[in-house]
Amino acid sequence: MCSKPPAAVLSRQPSPTILPDEVLGEIFVKLPVKILLQLKCVCKSWKTLISDPQFARYQYQSHRSIMANERLAFFVDGNPSRVVTCSVQSLIETPSIPAETVEFTMRLERGYEIIGSCNGLLCLFDNSCCFRLWNPCTRAKSEKSPEAQGLRGEMMRQCGFGYDKVNDKYKVMTLVNVEVRVKKKGLQVKTVAKVYTFGENSWTMIPGDLQCVPDSWNKFGQFASGNLHWLTTTVIDQGKVVLSMDVENETCGQLLLPPHLSARDDVSLHGSGDGLYVCQFFQTHWDLWLMKEYGVQESWTKFMTMPREESPFTSCALLFFPFCILENGIVLVRTTCSHSHLVIRYDSNDGSFSHCMILRDQHGKNARVYHESLVPPP
Repeated sequence: MCSKPPAAVLSRQPSPTILPDEVLGEIFVKLPVKILLQLKCVCKSWKTLISDPQFARYQYQSHRSIMANERLAFFVDGNPSRVVTCSVQSLIETPSIPAETVEFTMRLERGYEIIGSCNGLLCLFDNSCCFRLWNPCTRAKSEKSPEAQGLRGEMMRQCGFGYDKVNDKYKVMTLVNVEVRVKKKGLQVKTVAKVYTFGENSWTMIPGDLQCVPDSWNKFGQFASGNLHWLTTTVIDQGKVVLSMDVENETCGQLLLPPHLSARDDVSLHGSGDGLYVCQFFQTHWDLWLMKEYGVQESWTKFMTMPREESPFTSCALLFFPFCILENGIVLVRTTCSHSHLVIRYDSNDGSFSHCMILRDQHGKNARVYHESLVPPP
């Protein structure tokens, strides 16, 4: 990301105003995306400035910590080409008031799921195991990736989307089961990792057998601290560990869970902001643990406990996916209850639950938070 305004971009063309281009640029980077998209229509020089990728990255960096720029995006159940977005801030501050939504109809040849977001770009995954990036603000899309299951006998189990900020690269990493012939044992299945970098035209294999089995329902990797993460079971001792994949260096490692969770099946992995969380399920409540110092097992700390039986929204919940966790103890949770997908706001400070009103509950199950930006897909 840029550390200062792109001065070279600002001086390319004369501005129709009396303000110097450098001053104009400093003003523009403070404006929200919605206003900047309108200003692109004023004149050619403003359009050139606002459309420049370097300006877009700097503007995003200047606004990334502002909650007003965070939005929730999801495909609507039963209509895989209909995308709905709404303000995260409205869900947190006024959950009982129906959220104002923006809807898109995408021209897609097949249904997609959203696997993650970085820098305002959503990564979409289709049922042919291809990926593409999409910016909901500008409607710009990347070219579609080659199929992840490129060879006979390959089966993709998990995937995740991350950003290499050192090299300014967007990557998809997948965990794939492959059949290999072992002497005296015949065909064996092992799990390997593959990487696709957007803007290139092929997948590359990360050498080595991962010696783990990914959790079948932990499909999409959680991106935090420059790494993608999945819950897995080790082949040797059948214990639970977090498989980590460094997006920049394309290497694999492991993170240890809190000791009392390493042998349990009732745990799930979640990411919010740059934090990594583990959730443990109980009959009466959920415990949410945060890794305060990345990579250090001893830094796992219980962040909050959410009761299940004190709210009609959570007492019947079959699934529990926190997707927006704030330091002030408020969390947005996606749950599945009686075949309905709900978004619930929980405030651990007073123990209150609120049902977030979105599209009269007709929202989809595959919801992701993203930040508004002008950043173009590669």
